Amino acid sequence: METGNFMTHLSCLALLFGAQTTALDSLQAEYAAATKPTFDSGKLATINQKVLDLIDSGDVSTPIQFRIAAGLITDFRFRFEVSRVRHELALCALANDATTDSEELAKTWDGFLISTGRSQRIGSFDYPGEQFKVDSAPRSIVAVLKNPVRARLAAATKTPSQEIEKIVTADQAARAADWSKLTQAQLEAIQQGDAQRKARVLQLLKSGKVVTFQDFERSSLVMQHGQGWNDYVIAHELAMCSLLLGSNKSAWLCAATYDRLMGSAGYRQRFGTQYSSDGNGPFKHDPVDTRGINDAMRKALSCPTLKEASERKFD
Repeated sequence: METGNFMTHLSCLALLFGAQTTALDSLQAEYAAATKPTFDSGKLATINQKVLDLIDSGDVSTPIQFRIAAGLITDFRFRFEVSRVRHELALCALANDATTDSEELAKTWDGFLISTGRSQRIGSFDYPGEQFKVDSAPRSIVAVLKNPVRARLAAATKTPSQEIEKIVTADQAARAADWSKLTQAQLEAIQQGDAQRKARVLQLLKSGKVVTFQDFERSSLVMQHGQGWNDYVIAHELAMCSLLLGSNKSAWLCAATYDRLMGSAGYRQRFGTQYSSDGNGPFKHDPVDTRGINDAMRKALSCPTLKEASERKFD
């Protein structure tokens, strides 16, 4: 969807649902003035900061407001602090209605990846240069993110994969044990099992055999138990696909895989789902970067408030 048409669509949605977007209305007028007849990069950068300020103050808190705010953010320079917020807003908006403007998610995802210096995965930006090269996601993922409507129709004719169900059952069973009491040999056996399960999931993804929202959700759970950025990228993509196909439970998984992805690259988490221990002490809430994200966004993805997450107690 072109930017102008996208913003017009958002304005119509605001009127249709009677959304209270007073704080955003003036920014929509500023945006229109900053993009016609040509783009004014300085004004658009100022609008970006105003959107972030509105989020921080809690004035962006409903699905339609998430959607409007995402449309106001301009990330043509692919700045990390801006591109990440646009992707986060798109996730939060879609968690309420996965059938609305779902094609935007692929674009915000590719934009986020480019902002980190990595390759885009879906190919949303057909521009020359090394910055815009594509390291294509597996076939099953591309099918959903490129054409969610067609993917939903295809999924409706399929039943969940029994093989993937068995894989995730084994994955979760391995995590039911008290790891503090396992021997080194037992821990190594779990790691080997994780690697085998991950390899099989990747094979199924590449062959296009991951189709239903249950398949994507279960595969995401397996991949998030991988190691490092590449595994977490796929885990997040799988969670997004499950969300797009209609799984409400995948909202939290989108947040958790995103936070885990962030932490793996040295960024602070955003939704507040991650905890860690140095191996000897209790689990502690990992640091959170709070600029341009609020508790309404966390709740949209079925996460607790930041205060609730930070006060969580572990047995």
